[in-house]
Amino acid sequence: MRLLLVTLLGVGAGSCSNPSTSLLIPPELLDGTFASAIVLVQANEAIDSEVFDARMISLSAPEPARINVEDRENSRLRLLAYAEKPSELALTLGPLARARPDEGLPLPDPQIAYVSPALEDGLLEWTRMEAIAGETIPWRLPGSAPSGDCEGAHAEAWRVPGLELVEPRGMLAADSSEIILAGQWTTDDGLSPKETLLVRVTDLEGSPRIETLVEPSPADSYRDMIWVGDGVLLASTTRGLLTELDLNTGRFRSVRLRAGHAQWELSAGEDGTVVAFDANDDLTPSPRAEAQLIDLATLTSTVMDAPEALRLMEVLRQDFMIGVGDRTIYRFDGASWIEEHALEYPVTELARLGDRFVAVVSGSVVLERSASGQWTPIDNPVSTFDLRKAAFFPNGRLVLGGAGGIMLQFFEGTWCTLPRPLSRAVRALAPVDDRTGFAVTYSQSSQELVGVTRLRFDP
Repeated sequence: MRLLLVTLLGVGAGSCSNPSTSLLIPPELLDGTFASAIVLVQANEAIDSEVFDARMISLSAPEPARINVEDRENSRLRLLAYAEKPSELALTLGPLARARPDEGLPLPDPQIAYVSPALEDGLLEWTRMEAIAGETIPWRLPGSAPSGDCEGAHAEAWRVPGLELVEPRGMLAADSSEIILAGQWTTDDGLSPKETLLVRVTDLEGSPRIETLVEPSPADSYRDMIWVGDGVLLASTTRGLLTELDLNTGRFRSVRLRAGHAQWELSAGEDGTVVAFDANDDLTPSPRAEAQLIDLATLTSTVMDAPEALRLMEVLRQDFMIGVGDRTIYRFDGASWIEEHALEYPVTELARLGDRFVAVVSGSVVLERSASGQWTPIDNPVSTFDLRKAAFFPNGRLVLGGAGGIMLQFFEGTWCTLPRPLSRAVRALAPVDDRTGFAVTYSQSSQELVGVTRLRFDP
């Protein structure tokens, strides 16, 4: 079977000269028997050869899937088809991919499999192959991305002049030309010791300027920041310090929640309710959990009940909060925490817009909450297997960031890929308005550790 391909130049990852191929699926896979497929580009015909690129695609609503082919002379493409939906398949693959990135990911046995050389004349020749049960194929993260680029989306990358952010802790956006960054900083020459600072960067449209706002106490570092008023932010530190800063007046005040190390994160509701919670970070969190209700008028706190092994929380009102424990999603009704949804895998991110909540399960699958409290997958046709951050824009645009700097958008029922000027893991997302937002990317293995990307969307 020979199927025509469209070869595109200049869109390959890592080099403007890498070719990218738009795949056409063998028609017998589109009869409804199969729901998803994994496409691999491997170095050569050996089944255990290096994977150059990989895509998970939907067969129930197929679109041409772009995939990078760096060596057409020797590469082999393999297509593995499954009856499971992409979201179901991703739940299986996600934890395995992160747990053993250097060992290779043992893929589930496909119902049917094909192989083809990457021919120079722009054709594929798919041939049925024996099932590869029990074989270990090296899986190279980040996994896949949606086949389509987001129309009208633009991205530009830049850095803060004069200072180098070597470890990001958080980001807030004041408007399209001003952001607040928290993290560990050093000078451009790398000679000064690292300092943990809260930094304001202004005039992004022209010549960016920096201003140090607040320094925490020695050996402390910022953990999270939220807006609690017009130009007023609240920041937490890993040693339990809570600082309120009014950017309009420069006034700030601090209070210590409790002594000792804690991963304090913050969430604010639409009624002014603010909660600080000690987040468990590990995939196997400890039972300890603590949450404190913050009175902004006096900057005092009151201990409140918290779900076991609390790791994420989003506040809507004082009588409506969503919390995530160890493989369980809870709702707080003002008096107690009620279990809403039990999971086989942990939730790695939680985001809210109004009364709309989404949860990212195992860095792979996005669940959305209905008004009745049901959590169901948004059946994304792809997965990165390492989605780390999620944020809503005011108009309902959902942006997710993951490994390798990949950013996905879900808007008006459609998934697509946002431009990726920096190939580093996304550590923070900060929407400004319907048309503007920011992302902070970070990589411990890169000499230029941290970058800031500004996203813009056409009207």
